Amino acid sequence: MRILAITSTASEADFSKVISYNNDNAPRLAALSFIVFDGSFNILNSVPMIYVKPDSDFKRVSAKAKAYNNLSVEILREKGVEVDKVLRLVLSEVLKANLIIGANVWFTRKLLMSEFDKKMPNMNFNTLFTSTRQLDILDLSRKLVNAKYSGLKSGCRRPTLKETVKKLLGKDIEEVYDDKQAAYIVSCFKVLCKLNIANLEEMK
Repeated sequence: MRILAITSTASEADFSKVISYNNDNAPRLAALSFIVFDGSFNILNSVPMIYVKPDSDFKRVSAKAKAYNNLSVEILREKGVEVDKVLRLVLSEVLKANLIIGANVWFTRKLLMSEFDKKMPNMNFNTLFTSTRQLDILDLSRKLVNAKYSGLKSGCRRPTLKETVKKLLGKDIEEVYDDKQAAYIVSCFKVLCKLNIANLEEMK
């Protein structure tokens, strides 16, 4: 079994703009990282962080996104890799994966889908991505973390990665995007498997 744990960050931190994206106003992919591992949690491939070099359509990194991901257009220009190369690298792993996991995995799918539509319009990336089973560790951890809504709303809300890592791993982390996120996702998923909240045998 080959499992892809992937995480990404964007030029815009407003999730609603990613949810309702279109090619004219979609936030741009700014960086991503991933870890590939097997059903015994042996690491097969690991990319700690890839910055994406801005192209002519990449206008800015919002103030909110800067605070979250510590990135700027200047840093991306200096350290970034051309987006076409990043997309080919991701595609090669998506095509080999039996399972894709993440924290806000839908966010990464939407970001990548937008970039593929811009750069490789003949590649139906959304179909390729969604044809592989996906699991989100934040959804899986919802009842376990038992994060409460603010105000009078009852029930437990979807936890943040920070809350999930604290509950499952006992670690305090900053709610920022960095090159440790993919590793946290894998570690949390391993705990969820041990608790039988996620069952790899059923996914084979």
